[in-house]
Amino acid sequence: MGEILKDYLLKRPMLLSGILCALVSAICYHYKFTVLVFGLLSVLSLAVLICVKAKFKTLFPFVAVGIVVLSTLITYGNIDKLNKLDGKTEQCSIILTNINYKNGDYTIAESEVISGDKLKRGTKLFVIFNDYDLNIGDSVKCEAKLQSVDDEYKNLYYGEGIYLRASIEDFERIDKNDKILKAVMGIRKYIKKTIFSNLEYSNASTVTALILGDDSYFNESFAFNIKASGVSHIMVVSGMHLSVFVLVFTYFIEKLFYNRYLRGIMIFSAVIFTVAVCGFTPSMLRAGVTYILMSFALFFNRNSLPENSLGAALTLILIFSPFTIV
Repeated sequence: MGEILKDYLLKRPMLLSGILCALVSAICYHYKFTVLVFGLLSVLSLAVLICVKAKFKTLFPFVAVGIVVLSTLITYGNIDKLNKLDGKTEQCSIILTNINYKNGDYTIAESEVISGDKLKRGTKLFVIFNDYDLNIGDSVKCEAKLQSVDDEYKNLYYGEGIYLRASIEDFERIDKNDKILKAVMGIRKYIKKTIFSNLEYSNASTVTALILGDDSYFNESFAFNIKASGVSHIMVVSGMHLSVFVLVFTYFIEKLFYNRYLRGIMIFSAVIFTVAVCGFTPSMLRAGVTYILMSFALFFNRNSLPENSLGAALTLILIFSPFTIV
């Protein structure tokens, strides 16, 4: 049995890479001191394998683990810097990337920094606005009251690459003139308007979450309970839904088009468009990367193993965001 499993994993180095990287990331999240331990182990393992002249596919999983460990170390350094801003006020410009909840008094949203005094461009923030008339893609100039992330929902924030929260009362809208983002948001608004004009509010809020990944119309406590209980992949659009869509789409594409380059381009474009319309949620991005890699296999005329594509996608995601696994 052991030999069969060993042979299975050696023929799927990307799957082994994904499993090892996920395991290392999860342990490093819960036990910070293990980052250096895994870093040392990956270096020693590589040194031994190089000395015995192991093949590259054998070396690769350990190279990937080393890169993920380095990324985790850099992430912890970034978190420590952001924690020093706890309780301080920052003048910055931000863009809303996802709406988590809104009512008549305020909006809770995920945002990215465009520019700031102490915050670097691209820093993600979990923001509470004292305003409800805000949408994905809106850009604002504001004074943000910063707060570190360290509570019962810490794993949810870290899993989405968010290490700092902010509270904003006064802000000024700015126009970044992002035509692509505005076009995508226009499609989202049209779909949302159609849903709410034909269904009751409670039903429309659920359908909007399932189709667009927009759970901002859920009751706040209900939305957080869904995430905390781990069933958000069912109640809002997720990789599971993207998988069903891609499988159906691919079936018809393979029936209609023989040219593999055309099929690859169409699958790639469909995945990018779907992920964009659904707001680039982490669950959609994870599945999206997997199917993008599978579409690339068509260009190189290779038989892509789903396990290898999944492992490659997981490895890439953990390199750029090591705590996604939590």
